[in-house]
Amino acid sequence: PPRELIFSLEDPISFLRQIEKISMSSDTTLNVTIDITTFPRQEMLLIFRYFDNHPLRGKLRLLYGEPEKYATESENAEDRWLTRGVTSVHSMPGFSGIQYPRLNKLLVVILGHEGERTFITLRRHQPDKVIFLCQSQSQFHKGLDHISRKENENMLAQHGENCIWDNALSARGIMETHKELCKIICQYRSKYNVFVASNGTKLQLVGTYLAIRNYLEVQATYASPAVYNWKNYSIGCGPLWEMYLERRS
Repeated sequence: PPRELIFSLEDPISFLRQIEKISMSSDTTLNVTIDITTFPRQEMLLIFRYFDNHPLRGKLRLLYGEPEKYATESENAEDRWLTRGVTSVHSMPGFSGIQYPRLNKLLVVILGHEGERTFITLRRHQPDKVIFLCQSQSQFHKGLDHISRKENENMLAQHGENCIWDNALSARGIMETHKELCKIICQYRSKYNVFVASNGTKLQLVGTYLAIRNYLEVQATYASPAVYNWKNYSIGCGPLWEMYLERRS
């Protein structure tokens, strides 16, 4: 029968303890399906890491429903936001990385529709170098790349075009995100402590996980929102996606 698990955004570890209690009581192979459509980002990475390392893990299937429309596309200016404010900027549990005192700090940011969160992340980290991964024109629907640029235009102007990575990301670019992040990490890991803020789509976050799970020195950083636009964050549902997450080698 279905089991209801309760978790708090202020305590991302609590729901994992509940999942562990259930999963460790099994003595058979676990085939797991996770609907990531409305999963908070840090909980997503946590549960991916947990089942990646689970001794009885079988197939790990992910389901995702694309939004038909984001609040940032609203005709009403008052509704045109996803989150407001930030309570803290911290490493995601299980993805703290390793910081060497002799190395400078590199912050890699996948830009999305929340410019304020990106700005506060930059301000809190004070990195020596920044790399922005922008959204390409290949989005869930037309115009979302323009919204992302508009949301982050002040930071892009402040840091200059030389901080923008050559290859922009598709909204559905799981392996594309994986590939570009691995390029960046390999190029800079010997000179910088690398921090990654994945503020783009959920599918880009899956690609981010695939990249950073093999580089334990990289930190995944997260800006916890103070307020969500619960009423209008997204409206409707577009195409549904089914994916399988291969176990970490």
